[in-house]
Amino acid sequence: MIRTIFVTMPTVAFLLTLLAFVLPTMAELFVGLFFDRLYGIRLWDYRHVPFNYRGYICLPVSAVWGV
Repeated sequence: MIRTIFVTMPTVAFLLTLLAFVLPTMAELFVGLFFDRLYGIRLWDYRHVPFNYRGYICLPVSAVWGV
């Protein structure tokens, strides 16, 4: 039983970190696209940051969500 807890804890921690990374990033992308397409405004612009996707999301900010 104790061995099972130690085996599954890293897996759970990894999955929670992955979800904390992916879900806010996807929300940021969809909200950014929504406001840009519907209202023609950009709430934020990551075009100057490396590893960005069309200025809506970028890897450094996504990594912060995961931390």
